[in-house]
Amino acid sequence: MTEVMLQILHIFMRSAHAREKEKIEEILQKLMQMSFEGTKENRVIFTIKDLEKVKLSPLEVQDFVIKVPGKNMFNQHLMEGDHLMFFSHQIFQELLSALYISSMDSTTFRTFIETEIRDDHWEVVRRFLSGIILNPDIESSLITNLSSGARQDDKREVLRKFLAFQSSQKMKSYEELELFGTLYETNDTDLICSCIKNINFSNESFTTVGMHAMSSVMRRCSQLEFVRLQNCNLNAELVHILKSNLNGSSLKLNQLNVSDNYGLGTDGFGELGLVVSQCHVETFRARECGLAAEGMEAFKKNTRNAKLIDLDVSFNKKLETDGFGELGLVVTQCHVEALFAINCNLTAEKMEAFKENTPNAKLNDLDVSFNKNLGTDCFGKLGLVVTQCHVERFNARYCNLTAEGMEAFKENTPNAKIKFLNLSGNKVSRLGDEGLSTIREIVHQCQVETLAMMECDFNPDQLERFKTLIADTGVKFILQIESTG
Repeated sequence: MTEVMLQILHIFMRSAHAREKEKIEEILQKLMQMSFEGTKENRVIFTIKDLEKVKLSPLEVQDFVIKVPGKNMFNQHLMEGDHLMFFSHQIFQELLSALYISSMDSTTFRTFIETEIRDDHWEVVRRFLSGIILNPDIESSLITNLSSGARQDDKREVLRKFLAFQSSQKMKSYEELELFGTLYETNDTDLICSCIKNINFSNESFTTVGMHAMSSVMRRCSQLEFVRLQNCNLNAELVHILKSNLNGSSLKLNQLNVSDNYGLGTDGFGELGLVVSQCHVETFRARECGLAAEGMEAFKKNTRNAKLIDLDVSFNKKLETDGFGELGLVVTQCHVEALFAINCNLTAEKMEAFKENTPNAKLNDLDVSFNKNLGTDCFGKLGLVVTQCHVERFNARYCNLTAEGMEAFKENTPNAKIKFLNLSGNKVSRLGDEGLSTIREIVHQCQVETLAMMECDFNPDQLERFKTLIADTGVKFILQIESTG
């Protein structure tokens, strides 16, 4: 934005239509001062007195300002002193203010940056100022004739320190997005990398302008631990902007979270697949996004070269049988190590489709918790998946498990090796003594090292009998959350 506005200003300065062409630079210098003083007072309206203060006449500024009657807009016979003036566009006032600040002597500049520039009404000026002083791609010739000292090293250092400090402070989301816009104007990769380690705009709605600002800064980062865009009203258009701005970037992104965005659709998930591949994403979370088979297929087509460690599609209840088939292909193709399919309305048919497409998959972790209608057949299918995919950590919390379900699981896991088995929240009243006995057999058969059964509502007698039952297995039995202190 800074470079474009400077070029527009210079085009105008050279234009044949400029009526004070021979002294245009002198006029602009005076307008810079007037703009700055007006912006400082949070004003966009000026009077003849403001012009007189900087030794300008209405005739000299007629190319830059619009003049209207002052006290009564309908009275066309007012004296000149009653007229009000404003810039033809406020952005010119902000650009001229930034140029004035950049031309301050070093001491005044430092004081201004340390005491005033962070105030909200300087928002656009901050962006222009950062571009003028820090952006190495803006030609000096666009700046030096209006602000010869703008790029002094001491000013650059003061502004860099200010932006680095701002980035370390706790901010509201709109303030953080404004900072991203300012950093984008600097086009300073080293500064951006030092300021931005993670990005979290969860619960903030994005505009196309906001997405351009955020993704343009992202592309200049070499590594980010996480980008969280949960519940941001993302859609295919916004994700396309994200993907387009990241093309050619060397960004390595560890975790991308787009959960709770219901408007992504098939095209949005296809674009997200490209982002995952381009940025070497290791953890992708898309919880409760209305994800369906078509979206999963589009994601799969664009992640052929991706390597995902964690994939979370929990709470997507529209992933029908075909969707879980596509999910299985993604797990295999992307070498997924941990899959979270919590509360996805799992059925035997869905798990069969998943199993058919994961013959060569290796899942360290599988979490199907809160699927409360698994039934005997589905839990049996899960046993086949656990065995086939060599699952080491299996979570089936709050699944309304029964003795029949546990028996079906046991029958399909004769060769499984499960290090951690979490059956918390499955009530003993539903499992019964038969179910508890089958759990003991699973622990023994699958060489389970840790068994978690928190909130299963054991009564004292049941608990003692179960502890006795599993005593010879050597399993670590967890009944409550262990303190980490």
